[in-house]
Amino acid sequence: MSKILLVGKNESFLHQCAEKLRWLDHKVFIHNDVMNGLREMLVSDVSCIVWDVEVNDQERIRKYRAIKRYHRYTPLIIIDDNKEAYQDEDLDHDTVIRINNPRVEDVVHQVIDAITDDKILSDEDRLDRLEKEFGLFD
Repeated sequence: MSKILLVGKNESFLHQCAEKLRWLDHKVFIHNDVMNGLREMLVSDVSCIVWDVEVNDQERIRKYRAIKRYHRYTPLIIIDDNKEAYQDEDLDHDTVIRINNPRVEDVVHQVIDAITDDKILSDEDRLDRLEKEFGLFD
């Protein structure tokens, strides 16, 4: 069973996404604050993060960097109209930015695609990748 974190202030939208994902047999956690959601997810592995960024969030880049610091290889779906805010960031293939107000079905499909993608690594593969990346066995 995949664990999915949904974060943002649009409770109605997130609850609709959660309902569909739970119906597909996924465990879903909802938080209105991305940093608190990340703290909870540190104790358990999460398969995908959906972050609905507040329109006036001036801390979006700091929060994005925190997400990628602790969940570097976890698929991240960002819902934000301000794509330019991320232009200086090194977005990887695990990060997708969608414009605001996507359909619930589109986000659910994006999550399913992300967690079933062959590029998504198991915990053991992630550890191997990190060891190689940081040269622990050179």
